[in-house]
Amino acid sequence: MSSISVMGSVRRLAVGFLGFSVILMSACVSLSAVSSGQIGCASDDITITDDSSGMGTRKWTAECNGRRFYCSAHSVGRDTTAQVACTEGLEAPVDDSAPAATAEDPAEKACGAVYRHASAFSPYWVAQSHGGVALGRLPEERDFRVVCMTIPENIRRCMFEGYRVSHKDSCEAMLSRIDAPTRNKIDSLFLAAAPPQPAP
Repeated sequence: MSSISVMGSVRRLAVGFLGFSVILMSACVSLSAVSSGQIGCASDDITITDDSSGMGTRKWTAECNGRRFYCSAHSVGRDTTAQVACTEGLEAPVDDSAPAATAEDPAEKACGAVYRHASAFSPYWVAQSHGGVALGRLPEERDFRVVCMTIPENIRRCMFEGYRVSHKDSCEAMLSRIDAPTRNKIDSLFLAAAPPQPAP
């Protein structure tokens, strides 16, 4: 291979890594925001640790609601596309600062995080209800948590704005097929009660 062609290949590779560096390898990028859509947690609830990068790859650990995910990003080909993947670890992080007896229930903690997305989920749910009328206000957080804790985890994940956008097709399919009791529970949080029908 001639020195000219070698330099051309090196230059193209450098451009690809440079673009990738600008997008994701920069320290100013919010890894919590990048991780949010991958793991189904609000970015404000995610803690990033073990951030490292090199040779076009960046790795970090994202923790949310007592769960740990190992994430990585790398450039794809010679362009600036960054491919991000997060996988939940087999082990759970241990918090020795509080006795287990006083630890918050994981489902309750998750529902507290979901509540922060209630204002975005409410109009979405009303639009999917085929004629339902919005309640006009958000439910109280304590009432929301009581109902939320009885909802399957896969449905709760789709109530996160970032996760629902990133997994649009699967969430829409899942939410459109939920059983009637679960749908009624969510309706009670966001929809006004139907007016009573007049007696015949």
